[in-house]
Amino acid sequence: MRIVAVVAIVATTALAACGGGEAGDAQVLRADVEYRQVALPDAPAVAAVVAATDEFGLGVLRAVDPEENLVFSPASAAVALAMLGEGATNAGATELDTLLGASGDERSRAINALVGVLAPFDGDPAGVDDEDLPATPLVHVANNVVLDDQARVEDTFLARLAEFHDAGVQVADLASGSGKAVLDAWVREHTGGRVEESAIVPADDLWLVLQNAVLLAARWQQEFDPNATAEGPFTGATGETQTVDFMNGLQELAYAEHEGWQAVELPYTDGFVARIVLPPAGEDPAAIESGALAALESALAGPALRVSLSLPRFTIDSSTQLRDPLAALGVTAIFDPAARALEGISPGADLYVGQAVQQATITVGEEGTVAAAVTEIGVAGTAAPEVDVVLTVDHPFLLVVEETSTGWDLFHALVRSIG
Repeated sequence: MRIVAVVAIVATTALAACGGGEAGDAQVLRADVEYRQVALPDAPAVAAVVAATDEFGLGVLRAVDPEENLVFSPASAAVALAMLGEGATNAGATELDTLLGASGDERSRAINALVGVLAPFDGDPAGVDDEDLPATPLVHVANNVVLDDQARVEDTFLARLAEFHDAGVQVADLASGSGKAVLDAWVREHTGGRVEESAIVPADDLWLVLQNAVLLAARWQQEFDPNATAEGPFTGATGETQTVDFMNGLQELAYAEHEGWQAVELPYTDGFVARIVLPPAGEDPAAIESGALAALESALAGPALRVSLSLPRFTIDSSTQLRDPLAALGVTAIFDPAARALEGISPGADLYVGQAVQQATITVGEEGTVAAAVTEIGVAGTAAPEVDVVLTVDHPFLLVVEETSTGWDLFHALVRSIG
């Protein structure tokens, strides 16, 4: 059996959030460690983490079937992997350091600061009405850890998740439907129901699940007139033409061109923009290199132009398995039980990432954008032997040899010295 070993963590009994009886009972652990909000000036690795996150996102785009749609949140995945990184060791730590652009406290502080920038826009996901978007953008970010009820986890790992990532901790049976219900309830709560359930599959070897959710609801600074929306042809990746609804408008927008690529920025009411990047006809948009994207972004800083924009109205739902994209980016050790890449979570246990998936959805319409993503990382492994008592026989002792059916002592050995 594995046992929960958490120092400086107070256990309380509570219902899983948003689900009540449906989710079942879940034990909640609350850390003694307070969440630390890091300011941007105090996080020098922010620029490196932002650049690495952008490159990570492009890497995932390139790994997808060239005929498939995809919506993916690099930020959500980066936060979840940074949480995993708090317990990464050996090659696992080295690979995550490279992928995420920083290591140790520098990375933790950078991720913390980036999430902190979004904090003023936080709100209740349940209050978002897709038909009446908020006047000010709402961006909700949440982190969670669900431990298996027999998991052994280092208190230092959970303390860092609390300090830098404001991660709540729940305890549930991750081998059963009751544990799945706890995961599902958290996902629904923090996406306002836009992602309906967890993608994690219950398993006997699951030790813990790391969850991150990001929800965006933002109104365009200048909305599209629904009366101007009209059908038009859209040529897909296979060359087939379909008829779709195009939103149409004449706006003053940041616009750029680079080597046949075009880009335009649509501002939301505050704090955020949507950047549309259009390749030359016949070229895959996922083929863009980071240098070309940076050139477009730089050119977008120029004077605004009067742009007659026709943009398809669309909704995309995606589920992305992260193992293959991460492997293509050089992250393999965390998936290998023999690599001992996650010893910071539980020394002595052969832990590895058994499941890593992101579910995401985005709807773009005349009023604005609603998008949600949930990244989940399931850490699996074999149990370390249970140790309740450590006994070292290092001074005189008595040895008794007994016949077990009667309890008759056959020998007594009083050992006061060895040799």
